[in-house]
Amino acid sequence: MKRNHYIYASSLTFVLFAASACSSSTDEASAPKASEEAPVVAAVSEVKSGLQSCDELGRVDVVAGPSVTTSCQLKLTGLDEGFIFKVDLISGEVKEDGMTGDDAMVRVTKMMGEDEHQIIEETPVTLLVPPEYKDINGDGEADVLITTDMGNVNASYGVWLGSPDGSPYYRAGDISGDFGAPTADGYITATSRGSANSQCIGFYNLTEQQLGLVASVCVTAEDEAATKTTCELDDTSGIAAVNLTEPAAKAKFCAEPAAVNVYQ
Repeated sequence: MKRNHYIYASSLTFVLFAASACSSSTDEASAPKASEEAPVVAAVSEVKSGLQSCDELGRVDVVAGPSVTTSCQLKLTGLDEGFIFKVDLISGEVKEDGMTGDDAMVRVTKMMGEDEHQIIEETPVTLLVPPEYKDINGDGEADVLITTDMGNVNASYGVWLGSPDGSPYYRAGDISGDFGAPTADGYITATSRGSANSQCIGFYNLTEQQLGLVASVCVTAEDEAATKTTCELDDTSGIAAVNLTEPAAKAKFCAEPAAVNVYQ
């Protein structure tokens, strides 16, 4: 297998292999409307070298004992036409209580033929599931979302953003919740359960390749059918950086489709 030169980044365990193959050019994809869901990038399973398809694998159950690696792969279409994503789910030394080891890892290798173009490694992870591929920022390129933890209702992800120019994926941060379409002015949105009758929506921006929470609002259902709701600011830690006051932030973010339509 041919490998290209690589670079380590100390803050995160991942390896980038410089791409040597020319990526195919595509028409620039338009950003999704704010009222739409974040699109799942079309992925076609391909069984190669005996590996199963990731869409058939699902969550990998672990048992106490030595580390075990389960592998699967996807052949991506669209902007990643011709590339294979090989996924290795590595359990680490599984503890007696059935928890993954401290060195558990999800490894994603972007390949063209036998050439490795990039390796992404996310660790630690508390469960082993294949990554999700969604365009969460509306630039038309698949983003890699690796599940790092799963609570009773909310999942946490390591977010690796792609680029339409073919640049390597880079780790932009951690987000908890289900990703929706970005807002009309470019904020990334993620919705998580706040309580039994409330949903909270976080609005994130990207500064120097790092995701930062600008604000979050929580929408509370006043009745079982959610025919009446109230929306309040929950986190305002980033509003000053975008020149918003609390009243302005509440008016803006509570009016976003991600909040208005959260119960629809």
